[in-house]
Amino acid sequence: MDAVREVSPRSRFYQSSTSEIFGLATTSPQNEETPVAPANPYAAAKVCHAAKAIRAGRQRELWLGDLDVTRDWGFAGDSVYAMWRMLQQAKPADYIIGTGVSHTVRELCDLAFRRVGLDYREHVKQDPAFMRPGQPSRLVADPSRARQELGWQATTGFEALVAMMVDGAPGGWVESFTGVPDDFRRPPQGKVEEREKIP
Repeated sequence: MDAVREVSPRSRFYQSSTSEIFGLATTSPQNEETPVAPANPYAAAKVCHAAKAIRAGRQRELWLGDLDVTRDWGFAGDSVYAMWRMLQQAKPADYIIGTGVSHTVRELCDLAFRRVGLDYREHVKQDPAFMRPGQPSRLVADPSRARQELGWQATTGFEALVAMMVDGAPGGWVESFTGVPDDFRRPPQGKVEEREKIP
């Protein structure tokens, strides 16, 4: 910030933070006035990578903690567009970006494993050792200010997001892109012969 102030005071600075900054939020959904109380992040990509690895026979099971905590998962492309919209404003402000809809880790597992033709209940195991003390149970955005002031709203639903994450995970791509928006009906970049196609 000092560098911006001293070298290029007319520049616009964007600061991004995860929803985990709200930690054990006392209100839901969270908005720009919600007190900040940081907690640890949860890696959704782990589930998608594991589903692909188990389907390919490179892994047998996935051990997780609480499957019933919820998060407001959104598409990075939607978030980046929100960032751009923020930087077009004449005055800086805080905005909560999200879909406004929360889903459990269990739902994430179900969609990810079904995407590769598996039942998550046969492969996902819970271990009390992975239960996080003080884990926020329900984080969900209230993006109303972004909608009103930026003209922004999420365009990618949860099912489409999980499909894209699984399809883009290492180990190949799924030939069927059912449920993914037309704009994203494309395989990852690279030579076709280098990809492992999953039947």
